[in-house]
Amino acid sequence: MTSPDPSLALAASFESLHVHRVYDEIASDFSRTRHSRWPFVERFLDSLPSSQGALVLDAGTGNGKYLGCRSVLPCDQGAPPPRARDPNGKRRAVDTGDSPADEPPRPSNTLLPIGFDMSAGLLAIASSKGHEVVRGDCVDLRCWRRGAFSHAISIATIHHFATPERRVEAVKQMILAVLPTSPPPVPTPSSSSSSSSSSSTAPRSAPRVAKLLIVVWSLEQDPTLAARGGDRSARRTTGGKKGAVPVPVPGAGPGPGPGAGAAPAAPKPTFNRYYHLFQHLELSSLVSRAAAALSLRFSAPEAYALDPSRPGGGGGGGGGGGGGVGQEQAVQETRGWEAYVRLEEERWERENWVVEVAVGWRRCGEEEQA
Repeated sequence: MTSPDPSLALAASFESLHVHRVYDEIASDFSRTRHSRWPFVERFLDSLPSSQGALVLDAGTGNGKYLGCRSVLPCDQGAPPPRARDPNGKRRAVDTGDSPADEPPRPSNTLLPIGFDMSAGLLAIASSKGHEVVRGDCVDLRCWRRGAFSHAISIATIHHFATPERRVEAVKQMILAVLPTSPPPVPTPSSSSSSSSSSSTAPRSAPRVAKLLIVVWSLEQDPTLAARGGDRSARRTTGGKKGAVPVPVPGAGPGPGPGAGAAPAAPKPTFNRYYHLFQHLELSSLVSRAAAALSLRFSAPEAYALDPSRPGGGGGGGGGGGGGVGQEQAVQETRGWEAYVRLEEERWERENWVVEVAVGWRRCGEEEQA
């Protein structure tokens, strides 16, 4: 019997103090300033297939601001996305039209989002809005069976894990949450012969393709984007790849007293929460390493040079964390089928690195589905 790695317990203890405890302390004020959704996340959720009741995992949901997107639940749906602005600052329709009537219709509410987070304070806020939430650490999603979800998102969460191994483990857990352990059943000759002629000539449905969206803070600052009015770069004061970012509590600064000679109010505390700031392609390398640790077929655009020597880099197996799975055969070996992880894109959005990933099953030798 192997002893648990003490470094994993140390990392979990560090995160408990410098991430989870901080979010519980600032939950109310944090939620008050984090109510607006990022449009690119909404576009991703809007693009998901309209399968009625499809389960979508929001790993690190916080106050649940994305849980209302296309939700079938009678919950707080949140404000509609703002219309885009033209270069002169005037609002315009999303497409080339000039009026809201020209905007493309929003997809129907067919998703069943489930929020997952360690902050009891933030989950209480999400639950009060009618959302379904579960408390737990995103480095361990084993409370659900494998492949329980159709799709998953993780927005500004994985950068809170203190070690490369735990960041890899968080990605592995997301993959396992959407990947069934075996391919879809194939109709047998007897079942196909007993079906009607109309159904037997119908095209066979393709295996389900799960989509992942992962967003993390970036180390690099893009001057062309900062010039467009982004303000987050001013708040990133770590000056390096990892560190603590101060979180001032509203009202903590000095202010006028009730009268002359009044004793100044005691300043409210400033909390520091831990972040790891990602470099370009580092997040893509995490996805590569997670797929390798699960013995899954991995592919990425040819232009992506994923360096296995960087922390959490591509190739090799990922260590566990929080009861992680480690190196393993994640799925059943099935003749003629293979499970795959396809990195579709890494891009820059609002001073974050964003990856979109496809996960699923395909017949050996078949081209990957778009």
